[in-house]
Amino acid sequence: MKKTLSIIIAAVFSISVLASKPEKTYQIKWNEDSGKIIHSSVCYNYKSGSIDFRRCRSQAKKHFKTQCKYYQSNPNDSQGNRVKFCGAAHSFNPIVS
Repeated sequence: MKKTLSIIIAAVFSISVLASKPEKTYQIKWNEDSGKIIHSSVCYNYKSGSIDFRRCRSQAKKHFKTQCKYYQSNPNDSQGNRVKFCGAAHSFNPIVS
């Protein structure tokens, strides 16, 4: 029982150490149509299905949410950007490409 317990503790410790590493920043690129982000084009600059592609799309979702909040709190800035980023923040799914 003690061996199993120490292995579990070591695994939990390893996971928490790995989780604390800073996240790599990805260059997020996408195409637009009529002022809307084309979801399937998000992170087109990475090979589809690659780890970088998946991580880029996860960061893109965070970026869209951040930009949406910014444009919602700054009404003097472009309303088109608010619509674009808030639309993507609400409907973009990083898992579906």
